[in-house]
This record gives sequence, C-alpha cells and structure tokens, in this order.
Amino acid sequence: LGPESIIMHMNFFRDRDGLTYSYRESISLVAENTDRPMYVAWDWYMGHGVVGGMITSGRMQGMNAAQRALRILGGEPLTSIPVEYESPNVYMFDYEQLQRFGVRESSIPQGSLFINRPPSFYGRYKTYIWTTASAFAALSLVVLVLSVNIIRRKRSETQLTAIFDNSLVGIMLLTGDRIITKVNKRITDIYGFSEQEMLGKTPAMIHISEQAFDDFGRNFHERLASREVIHLEYEYQRKGGERIWCLVSGKALQPPHLEKGVIWAMDDVTVRKRAEEALQRAHQELEKRVEERTVDLKETNEQLVKEIAEHRRTEEALRFREKKYYQNLELIFGSLPDAIVTVDEGLRVIEANKAFEHIAKLPRRDLLGNRIEDVMGNCLGPCMRVLRQTLSTRSPVKEQQVRLAGERSDQVVELSTTQFLNHDGVFSGVVLEIRDITRMVELEKRLHERGSFQNIIGASERMQELYATLENLADFDTTVLILGESGTGKELVAEAIHYGGANAEAPFIKVNCSALSESLLESELFGHVKGAFTGAYKDKIGRFEAAQGGTVFLDEIGEISSNIQVKLLRFLERREFERVGETRTIKADVRILAATNADLAHKVATGEFREDLYYRLKVMVVTLPPLRERPEDVPLLVEHFVAQFRDRHGRAIHSIHDRALAALMRHPWPGNVRELKHAVEHACIVCPGEAITPEHLPQDIRSGLAPAAVNNVTDMSPAVDPAPLSAHTRSAKTMPTPAKTSSLSRDAVVAALDQARWNKSEAARILGISRRHLYRKIDQFRIG
Repeated sequence: LGPESIIMHMNFFRDRDGLTYSYRESISLVAENTDRPMYVAWDWYMGHGVVGGMITSGRMQGMNAAQRALRILGGEPLTSIPVEYESPNVYMFDYEQLQRFGVRESSIPQGSLFINRPPSFYGRYKTYIWTTASAFAALSLVVLVLSVNIIRRKRSETQLTAIFDNSLVGIMLLTGDRIITKVNKRITDIYGFSEQEMLGKTPAMIHISEQAFDDFGRNFHERLASREVIHLEYEYQRKGGERIWCLVSGKALQPPHLEKGVIWAMDDVTVRKRAEEALQRAHQELEKRVEERTVDLKETNEQLVKEIAEHRRTEEALRFREKKYYQNLELIFGSLPDAIVTVDEGLRVIEANKAFEHIAKLPRRDLLGNRIEDVMGNCLGPCMRVLRQTLSTRSPVKEQQVRLAGERSDQVVELSTTQFLNHDGVFSGVVLEIRDITRMVELEKRLHERGSFQNIIGASERMQELYATLENLADFDTTVLILGESGTGKELVAEAIHYGGANAEAPFIKVNCSALSESLLESELFGHVKGAFTGAYKDKIGRFEAAQGGTVFLDEIGEISSNIQVKLLRFLERREFERVGETRTIKADVRILAATNADLAHKVATGEFREDLYYRLKVMVVTLPPLRERPEDVPLLVEHFVAQFRDRHGRAIHSIHDRALAALMRHPWPGNVRELKHAVEHACIVCPGEAITPEHLPQDIRSGLAPAAVNNVTDMSPAVDPAPLSAHTRSAKTMPTPAKTSSLSRDAVVAALDQARWNKSEAARILGISRRHLYRKIDQFRIG
C-alpha cells in the first residue's frame, strides 16, 4: 500500500484459499504484514495492532439491551421504554501503535481512552504522595488547634483574674488547715489589712477573739463537709479593732474533702445591721406611746357607749316592726333555687341569697360589703362581663348561657341581670340571677351526640372518645401513630387529623409502604437525581419534599425494611434528607402520620423493627377499635353505605329489615368496616326491591342467622314493616356532614354560631371542626 493509505478492518475471517480465522487472528495477521495504520469499528478488536478511533462499545450495547429486557420482564409496558438512537461511542487508541506511527498525543481528541499506556510517576506513587500530604496537613491542624486553645486559655485566665480582683464582694480562699491563700481587693478594703499581711495567716486576725475563731471553724466544719452552702451574718473586727457585721457565704471546693480548700464570699452589712437595731428601738418606743394613748381612748369610749345605749332604746321599737317584715322577705328570697346577688355601682355586694352562698362558698356575713370579684368563684369572668354590661348600658341581660371552669368542668349556667333601683327610683346597681342548667344542657348534648367526625362514621362511646382525641391532635404539629386492625379506617383518621388542623390547605400525601420495594420506596419518599440508578432518566422529587408544610401519611409502616427505617429515623429527628444519588441535604417541614395493623412492640422485641424508630413514631398513639367492639355503630355505617351504593347502582332501597340488621350486628366482622361496606354493596346489588332482607346478605353473614330467620323471609307478616334506615341514626342525621375545613364559608360559620346561640364549643361540633380552628375562622372572616 502507498504511504497515504490506511486500513479499515471490517469482518475479514476467511482468505482466498478458504482458510478461516478468528477476529483476533485476522487482525494480528493483517497487522504483522503491513506498515500502514489499521482502524476498526468495535472495542473488542483493540490491543491486536489496531491504532483506534471512534469505537463502538459492544459491552455497553449489550448492557443497554439487557436493562430494557429486564424492564419488560418486570412488567413495564413496552410503549413506556424510550428508543435509544445514539450508540455509546468513545475515542479509544492504542498507545503503542500511536508511538509506532509517530502520532503525537496532543493531536488526539481530548477525553480519549488509551490502552497499553505506561503509568506516569504520579500514577505510580500518588498513594504515597497523598498520604504524606495528608499527614503534614493533619499535624499542621493539630498545631493550629493547640495554639488557639492556649490563646483562649490565657485570655480566660486574664478575664477571671480581672473579675476576681474587681469583684464588688470580698472573696477569700482558705486551705484545708484554714490558711489564707488568696484575697481580692474588696477583702482588704473591708478589714483594713493589706494582702501581704493576710496571705499565709489564719483568719483569726479578723475574728473578735481566738475563741470566736475556734467556734466558727467547729460549728461549720460538718456543714461544709456535707456539701452545704453556708449563708449567715457574723460579727468580725477591722485592723484597728473596730467591730463590723459581714454577710458571709461559704462552700467547700471539693466536699467532703475539706483539705482541698474553702471559698468564702464576704460583704460589709454594718450600716444595715445598725439601721435594723435603730428600727427595733423605735418600734419599742412606739408601742409604749400606743399603750398610753389606749388608756385615754378607753375613758372616752365608755362615755360614748352610754350615749349609744340611749339612742338604741329609741330605735328598738321601730326596728321591731321592720324586723318581721324583712324576715318574711328573707324567707322568700333565701328559698329561691336560683342564685341571686345584688351589687352597687362599685360592684360591692348589697344582698345575696342561700343559693349564691353555695356558689361563693362563703356565709352571707362574709359576702356583704365585699367586691363581687373577690367572692365570685369559678363564675368570675362570665358574671363580671354581664354585670359590667348592665352597669354601662343600664339595660338587662337575658338568659346568657356560659360554661364554668373549675372542679365541675361540665357545669353550665344561665346568667340574667336587671337594674336595681333605690327608693327614689334612681339606678343604684345590678341584680344578677344565676340558674344552673347543666342537666338540661347534658340532655340536649345527648340528643345531639355526634354520629360522625369528618368522614368517620360512629356514635358509640369509643368513637366519641376518638373524636375528642382527634380534635386535640388536630392543632398540634406532632407525629401520630395510628394503630388498628385492617379495615378499621386508619386512613380516614389520618385525613381527619390533617384536614382538621391549621395546615388543612397544605398538601396531604399518602404512601403505602407495603406496596413498594425497598428501592422504589426510598425513591418515592426521598426522591432521586438523574443517573442514580437504572431507569433514572431525570430528577424526581420525593414525597417528603412535595409535602412541604403539609402532612405525609405512611400506611403499613411496620413493613418497611431496616435500611428505610434508618433513613426515616434520621428524617424524623432532623427533618432533613438526601435524594438517592445526591449528597446535598434538603430540609422539609412535614408532619408525619403513620399507621399499621401489625404489633410493632412485638416486632421490636424480635428485632424486625428498630426500637428508637418505634418510640420516635409513638409520640401520640391513636388506637381504632375494631367493629366487633362497637356493634352499636353498625346501623349508622349501614345507612351511610346504603345511601352511597343506592346512588351508585341506581337502586330504590330505603330500608333494611330488622332481622337483616340484627344479623349484621351479630357478625364478628374480622375485616371490620371494609368488610361491612362490601357486604352492604353485595346486598344493594342483589336486592331488587326497596328493603334489604336477610336473603340479600352474603352467605357467611346469613349463616349466623337462625334457620327460621333465613327460610321464612318470604313469609313475613305484612304487619312487620322493615326498619327505615334512619330509625337507628336519626339523631346523627340531624348533624351536618363536615366538609373539609378549607371549604368553610363565612356564612356557614355564622349560621353555626347562630344555631348554637354563639356557644363556640357547640358551633365547632356542628361544623365538625375543633374549637381552636373555629376561633381561627372567626378571626379570618372578622366575625364580631
């Protein structure tokens, strides 16, 4: 071949004589018999005398095809798998062949791959180079840290010395054998001794005597050894012998080892002590003068007593007439069942009956003349409001209903006021009537007991307790673990907690943890970046990131793997995570609600579930009762489901026979509400008429009936009418169906307040929201 020729080797495996060669033999044979550069199209031809070029990777193509085959075998539709139009080609060259033909490396495209290339000096020894550099950097860092610590320690020592020397309180340090080792300037100012005169001496120099010094040490030795901090006032003397009083505080440095030393803080309180003594002397002098004045007043008082006695005899006749009249009025006033109290314009009690004495828990003699707020008890706030309203408007208040706080948190009273006029018809105060209507309100409450909360159906005692718990949880942004058997409605409880809280408009995202593999669940929760794994063609945000400011509901939390448990625990503790394939930390303000029908405590005991994650999830626990433990809720649920399927399937069903309802209430319902829903749907599909009878129920439920109950269904007497669906839940049907809180309008809130006579708790129950949420809606709509 000529000097400008090159060879492109394609698929040459047989020569003109019919001899067959492998691709390596063919390439080697050509390379050995030519001095021209040779090029190929596939990467497996490299290394046998080929220069290289833009090479197609057979291995990458095979892997790409295998990945698509696995996706198809995994059930992914063929139409969702994109067509790959570009082959993963790369520049690849044989370094030895480049040297053979004199090709410079600078003329090769950047990023090209080389084979048979000898390693560089850095490549051979980079491990040693980096190890040496790292060790040098670590030693430099240690030296820097030690230098900084030394500087900081010296600065702290300087500051502590300045504080000690300039303290406004005298400080004295003693050794275990009571030798002075250090004093500050305030000590020398108090006692007049210089620092040199005190150091190395005992404190006997400041005591008034050697005996006082010995007594002081003996009296306080045990107290210092028992870790007690001593505070006392003690008499000392200055350098010239002048006695002074000091406030002394002391503590052993390392009790009970007094040999380690004692620290005393002292301050001169001589001026205050002498002032107290002068005050005591003045007090004694004042008592003496008062005694002398009392003798004079006693004589004057005896004369006044004689004059008063004469005046009383004059008034006795008039009082006798009035006494009988007032006795009759008091009997009538005191026998009234409602509490009545009269106050003047200064809110001081003028009169009160027996019933009010019971509320105030004070006898009448202790009530009269006192301000009403001092004797009102648990009705203070509401009663003061209506009294002040009548005082300011001069208008009566009629039958205002309030709930009192205190020992009886359920007590409800009705407040009424009217004007109090004196003998001249002038407004002089207010008459307040308090009527206890707790029993009547309780009866009304029972009549209006909730049969539902959000989308949860049930009026049993267990469900009422559940509704109260959900109302409390709605306003607290805390993690909640929802426990209950399958089919009890754990997802509905999660929705009620979210939509009943302050963040009802924020996202509410559900994740079924048992329906996803570990890798898919991790990607769903935390998201991933492009190229993180096979099939990750673009970035994807996770559920936690998508629910920013809202709630994520993790259903079947007991089924997650140990790897996901670790990552979920970190998120619960720090509210931060990383997407799959990314190191950047992302923070998310998300509330976590988790649910499971598994026994997590047992899983923790067997090592299947992390104990720290379990206790992090069960900050608040809501346990849903199974349907078999609340059979009284079956009629409500049946009515709800019949109405639902009646519209869906176009049926005219309006009642259910008593025997059919009894069979439903007797059934144990292992599948709980979900099983009941399917049974009612079955009956609605099978029933051709207007009433569901036992024969329309599923076979396993009918088998619980007595034989006559099933066989004689068609022979029932016309006198026995099927029970209308609302007969069992009429009180619940009067309650409005609660909507999501975000859809509440101003008119709906005002209508509920009017219906409840502006009782906030009752209005919240009517709307199906918490009382705190009602207050937020009142502020939002500016309802006055």
